[in-house]
Formats: sequence, structure tokens, C-alpha cells
Amino acid sequence: MKDYPFIRQLESPLTSEMLEPLDPRCKVVQFRGQLKTSEYDDVSHFVAGYPEITLRVYGHSGFRDLDFLKHFSQVRYFQADCWSLENWDGLAHLRVDCEYIGLGATRKTLSLMVLARFPNLRRLFLEGHHKDITVVSRLIELAALSGDYSHKRAEFGPR
Repeated sequence: MKDYPFIRQLESPLTSEMLEPLDPRCKVVQFRGQLKTSEYDDVSHFVAGYPEITLRVYGHSGFRDLDFLKHFSQVRYFQADCWSLENWDGLAHLRVDCEYIGLGATRKTLSLMVLARFPNLRRLFLEGHHKDITVVSRLIELAALSGDYSHKRAEFGPR
């Protein structure tokens, strides 16, 4: 991924090359599988130097929870695209003043009530999530809501 400056791909085992300074155009630091505890600490220290980047985790089966976020309490931009997630509980480790959260599709229907913790969220991306969607009305600073609800059209009414 070195030739693609907008995303920094990380994986275990971490290498020094993965933690080299980011290209100024980089917007996302991401990984798709669990890291070792010490690697989470290294990545946390690394992303702390880039407060405007989005930390993204993704994958079909790599994550069942977001508990690893306990290492990333400084992150203000976070995206989870993990099909196997069973809950959003780990989001509680993020800063209350998060500016962006993206929640990709999951196998299980998960409640969005966890978002009530982030009343000053400015941008939110939801892919197919609708359980407790009314919590979005509590996000008083929300400037942008995006996502894909095409498969839930019947629940939201016709277009």
C-alpha cells in the first residue's frame, strides 16, 4: 500500500515501515485483524501524532468486539466495518467529543443507543443500522449523516 498515500495499512506483525511518518495526504490508518497488545500501544502512540486521521478497522471475521479501543482513547475519528461485531460497547473508550463515527454493516442487528454518549458528534455514517435510530436526534452538533439504507427502505417508508 506504500504507493497509495491516502491510506496506511497496518497488520501484525507491525514493521517499522508501517509506522513511518504519514504522507500529508493520508486520511486513514487501518487494519483488518487483531493486533497484539503491544502493537495496539504502538499504533495508539503513532496515531496520536495525527489527530485528524480516521482510525478504521475492517474485515469479515477479525473482530467480535471493539474492546481494543481502550488503547485509543485519543481518537476523534473512527470507522468500524466489521461484519462479525456482536456489540458496539468498545466505543465507550473513545473520546466523548468524537467528531466522526462510521458504523458499517454487521451480521447482528445492533442498537445505536451507544451513540447517545457522543452528543457533539459532527459526522455519522451508518450502513444498514436502524435499531434505536431515534438516538440520532440527540446528536445536537450533527452536520452530516450518511449511509446505506436501501435494504431497509420499507422501515423508513418509500423514497
